[in-house]
Amino acid sequence: MIGLGFVPFEIIGGVLLLIAIILLILAHRKVATTEYFITNLRTYVRYSSIVTELENESITYVGVLQSALGRLMNYGNVIISTPGRAGAVTMVGVSDPMRVRQVLLDAVDRPVPGKARHMYFFSSSSYLLLSSLYFSSVILPSS
Repeated sequence: MIGLGFVPFEIIGGVLLLIAIILLILAHRKVATTEYFITNLRTYVRYSSIVTELENESITYVGVLQSALGRLMNYGNVIISTPGRAGAVTMVGVSDPMRVRQVLLDAVDRPVPGKARHMYFFSSSSYLLLSSLYFSSVILPSS
């Protein structure tokens, strides 16, 4: 047996493979449980079971942060700032972040009073446009 000191290479390789599988499962879980909803009244960011609600009229800054690889693959982070919040809310790993930014800016610039009439759903891997849906009936029970 050849290895590092008293540990054979087969054991080291097996441990590294196990760590890689665990990290892959955790990354998939994070992507699968992260969702972003943008309505004409509010923006919701959901990480697992934690939901952050932002009033669109209180959003002061919407920015996009992309790496060189993110520009090539068309993904990145969308950063949302509101007054009174300790830090910015970040939508991580969004496909087509410039489109998400434009949807947010449109919702901030042109709010439509009343119930939420249009809803945009963005996940970490893709996005779809859902129109004429009421957000309260989709994600949060009406109170």
